[in-house]
Amino acid sequence: MYSKTFVFLLCLCFVYARETSYFSILKEAQHKLSIAPKIPNVNREVSQIFTQVENALTRDFFENLLNEIENNGPKDNFTLCLSDLKNLFQSVVKGERWGLEVLDSFGKIQPGILLANFHSPGFFDECKSVGRDSSFGMIPENVTFNSQYCSLNIKAQLTGMPMPLPFSFGMCVSENCSEKVLNKIIDQAMSMLLINTTSIKPHATCQKNHLEFDGKAVAALLFAGVFALLVTISTILDVLSTWMAKNDIFQKTTSTNVEVLHYAHKINSEETPLLGSPTTSVAQKNPASGCLMKFFLAFSVYSNGKKILSTKKTAGTLGAVNGVRVLSISWVILGHIFAFIIGVVSNVGYFYTVDLKRRSYQAILNAFVSVDSFFLLSGLLVSYLLLKELRRKEGNIKWLQFIPKFYFHRYWRLTPSLMLLMFVYVPLFPYISDGPFWPQKGLEQGQCNKTWWYNMLYINNFFNEECMAWTWYLANDMQFFILSPFIIIPLYYSKFLGWIIGGVILLGSWIATGIISNKYQLPASQLEQLTSSSMQLHYFDDYYIKPYCRVGPYIVGIFCGYFLYKTDCKLKINKVLNIFIWMVAATLACLIVYGLYDDVNGYVHLSQSVKDLYNTTHRTVWGACVGWVVFACATGNGGFINTLLSWSFFTPLARLTYCAYLIHPILIYAYYSSLRTPLYMDDSTLAVVFSGIMVLTYMFAFVLSLAFEAPMLSLEKLIFNRGSFEEEKRGPSEAKHYE
Repeated sequence: MYSKTFVFLLCLCFVYARETSYFSILKEAQHKLSIAPKIPNVNREVSQIFTQVENALTRDFFENLLNEIENNGPKDNFTLCLSDLKNLFQSVVKGERWGLEVLDSFGKIQPGILLANFHSPGFFDECKSVGRDSSFGMIPENVTFNSQYCSLNIKAQLTGMPMPLPFSFGMCVSENCSEKVLNKIIDQAMSMLLINTTSIKPHATCQKNHLEFDGKAVAALLFAGVFALLVTISTILDVLSTWMAKNDIFQKTTSTNVEVLHYAHKINSEETPLLGSPTTSVAQKNPASGCLMKFFLAFSVYSNGKKILSTKKTAGTLGAVNGVRVLSISWVILGHIFAFIIGVVSNVGYFYTVDLKRRSYQAILNAFVSVDSFFLLSGLLVSYLLLKELRRKEGNIKWLQFIPKFYFHRYWRLTPSLMLLMFVYVPLFPYISDGPFWPQKGLEQGQCNKTWWYNMLYINNFFNEECMAWTWYLANDMQFFILSPFIIIPLYYSKFLGWIIGGVILLGSWIATGIISNKYQLPASQLEQLTSSSMQLHYFDDYYIKPYCRVGPYIVGIFCGYFLYKTDCKLKINKVLNIFIWMVAATLACLIVYGLYDDVNGYVHLSQSVKDLYNTTHRTVWGACVGWVVFACATGNGGFINTLLSWSFFTPLARLTYCAYLIHPILIYAYYSSLRTPLYMDDSTLAVVFSGIMVLTYMFAFVLSLAFEAPMLSLEKLIFNRGSFEEEKRGPSEAKHYE
């Protein structure tokens, strides 16, 4: 009985032998969804394969297999592994606890295999603990058996299936059994079982029991340690200095010339055109104090934490922007949680055929437009603030000084946090956890050795292989930002010229998107793209991440910022007209999110021309809807919606959205990869996972902001020697757009 089960599982276990990446996560989900509805059509062939293998496996077969390998296999490579397998087999036959626990930790055939429940990872921790924990069966002293968790990949190409079925079962074997040896044993077993190897292809992989820290991991740890020490020293200095100032320890008297040591904690404008967070200045010290002290204050957790958590608002702030930011990043996180979870759920077939096609799930399937909300906000803010700056200086700007600072600030705002996180996350990710799904080679392909500079130059959206692939957004946003002055500056001097330039760019984007959609026959529904292998590559690489297909909402944002500038955020709209515009915007937004329900469920079949029209315009229309919300709230026509979006609770969260965007995919995948068994997907599971990931995201985003983002913003002030005097002279609501 035990030997039969042992060999049966030995021949049918797997996990893919490949490096993991953001793309592979999504492709695995796409693969599962594409084959799920077709599984019932091949249930007879699946049943026949399992019956054939099960009937052939006997105790005699297993003994013959080991003897055959021992007699004909290469002795040097097989001796230790075969000896350990024989010891295990004898232990199972005798009924010894340690052998039974090894066998018990194997993955078993799970219910729902005809509904794409392909993952059976077994009991990972039981396998790792055999012989190492007194609570489990102890291995006799005369027997050497160090367990390791392995897996085997079998791709079954069945009749009627466009892609092979990937069955997955975990197994526990000796540490002396290398992947090469296991593959030889499996090949021999397949030959003896007379299984067609052209339709069923197995491949074994094993996880290392102990990962050695490589040079990059050591460097990342040293860097993190030095950075933590710097932050600690800076915080102590800041707290001590503030305490001394409050107690007049260094306060100068009227009869001396001793300089005052004083620190003023200020918060700048919250209208900064950046995805993540409004700019907050680091504690400003009296100009008489030295640069070294200012450098240390830039890293102070005490000062930076106070500013990040502050809920104070300044006059002229577009308060509704904070609410839109927080709600949009929440929607982004929800969409990624759903996209990643498909790869680790046990009921993907049932979920696809029943739950996924409910109308309520359209808000998750179409969560991708949440990114367009950020494009809209970015264009709106850079336009609004740059136009105000031009008006303040009456157009008399030293362009040779202004433009370099304009671009440098944007680059400095985004890049240090991105690159520092990459430097820490990529080398250390393989070491933070383990489990049957854990990628010991890390999440990024090639550990970003060849692709990190794509991100540094913000050109990663033009390459299929990229590091931290979700940062394609940042590449697009930077490219749009570089383009923005060529629209905004003409708008200031000649509104007709500015509108013509913006309109031509928008029209060109629509034409390019329409041509690409028609050329590759792209679907309107994201779900349809997931279930068709021919569209997966073109949809993401050629359409979804390309700037000429995504610039529409940004252009709309620039025009919305222009309207706010021209009206000075003061425009009284007739109540009837106001309600009518709100109804139109709400209707269009709902059509974008829920309008594809009938197409997804097969009730209607949209023509390709309609799909092309949707792909071409829906992101721009969504940007216009969100732009109206911000415009109406800023001009006093938002009513209770403005009250909600301007809620002070959103203010500190809005400052963390950039870091939340950077960190949340790492947290999501770390959680899913650490699972010991697949999840059963339902509404309550998704809600609990979403709630937990949201809390963790903002916790880690707060730490990331304190460590990287806020200090870098302060160092920029130190570099350009911009003190508090100029800010106070302008007023906090008039902070430069590049700050």
